[in-house]
Amino acid sequence: MNQKEILKIYRRFNVPKHVISHMKKVKEVCEILANCLIQKGIKIDKKNLKYAALLHDVLRVCDFRDFDPSKFDQKVTKSNIKKWRYLRSKYGEIGHVKAMEQI
Repeated sequence: MNQKEILKIYRRFNVPKHVISHMKKVKEVCEILANCLIQKGIKIDKKNLKYAALLHDVLRVCDFRDFDPSKFDQKVTKSNIKKWRYLRSKYGEIGHVKAMEQI
């Protein structure tokens, strides 16, 4: 996996920009924690940890309690809303974690 593939996944699922920002911040925190653990002699697969952080909430839109795209800090298109509604209808019952497992 690489950055190009991650961006492709973000586009495939129309991941909202604020969710992408969150995942990037989680990646930064994971890198800091991994470095601390590595210094203590604990083996960490930093590469896969980074990818997990960057992908862990790809389908988070399925779990939004208050789904109101007008509050998103981005230009929201009809295509975005259609995709998000589809994802919510398909995976809303099981949540974003189980949905990613299925995908």
